[in-house]
Amino acid sequence: MDLMPVTKVFRTTGQPNIRDIARAAGVSVSTVSRVLNHHPDTSAETREKVMRAMKALRYRPNGRARQLARNTSETIGLMLNNREIINSFHAHILMGVEKYARSVARNLVFMKFDYTGDVPPEELALPSVIWERGSLDGLIVTGTNYLNFVQAIKELEIPCVVFGNNLIGASPRHGVHAVAYDSEAGAREATKYLIELRHRKVWFVGDTTLPWYSRCYQGYQSVMRRRGLVPLAVEEGKPYTSSFDYGVACAHQLIEQGLPLSALIAGDDEIALGLLSAFSQRGVRVPDDVSVVGFDDLEELRFFRPALTTVRVPKQRLGQEMAHFLYELLDKPNLPPTTRMVPTELVVRESSAEFGKR
Repeated sequence: MDLMPVTKVFRTTGQPNIRDIARAAGVSVSTVSRVLNHHPDTSAETREKVMRAMKALRYRPNGRARQLARNTSETIGLMLNNREIINSFHAHILMGVEKYARSVARNLVFMKFDYTGDVPPEELALPSVIWERGSLDGLIVTGTNYLNFVQAIKELEIPCVVFGNNLIGASPRHGVHAVAYDSEAGAREATKYLIELRHRKVWFVGDTTLPWYSRCYQGYQSVMRRRGLVPLAVEEGKPYTSSFDYGVACAHQLIEQGLPLSALIAGDDEIALGLLSAFSQRGVRVPDDVSVVGFDDLEELRFFRPALTTVRVPKQRLGQEMAHFLYELLDKPNLPPTTRMVPTELVVRESSAEFGKR
């Protein structure tokens, strides 16, 4: 009895590989590799063909294997330190960092950490994702920070970029890679603007024991002295729970002491909004009786009237610049420590007017 030949059909099981992707996309294996590794010399059309093939074959690249091969976690961290909540200022910084990280196909891990400046660096209980080797390629640090934290990160040899305006300590920027907005230049511009509006009794409102307000004050007083005017600063010595409450207290102090008053520059918008609130309660009209200028240009300003003249800080750009700086450090670890400045912009609205024509 003759037996009929039997044809066996073998089906491959398991995951498709990059050769399968290359065959389906009609490109070389090396081209698929370049797409997977985000090489910039691959055209958008080629990348799209490869991505369509990957989707059709349900291919999922082994990210961990690629990371091990490239000796990178493909992940950076963003830390918000010593802040109870993510306010709108730091939320926009986070958005800027995330946008840049996405543009270079990197992951972003967000962390929150609270500590005090008097703890030795070696005793800081840092999150495990920081001190575990290989978990992060680098770190962006925002919020309020002290040199002990920066030193602890240095000892771990993690590339790090710090938000420079809120770094507290002696020689705060020495040996630190930082990005900051130019608060002194912003305060100078605001002061010049008010003087050009014929204001002469221009006050600065902010706790100058804090470095971010102190730098604003330095810019303010340099213009006042150059124009032959006396710098005037009001400070509330009592403890306060928020910048808004600080502004309220300072406004009441100015009114009750009968101090000569024409215009005020607040160290930030929250202080300025406290000033506006207190002036409204006490019947002082803005800008008819006094002009007020803030600093930051927070989103919340749109809910207040009169609309606040303020110095705009480009918060998303700050985040993007910090992320860009960090990726430069990853490529060139020996870059010298420096602080890169982001310019500010004066935004004129309703809360300021020319003196004598109100």
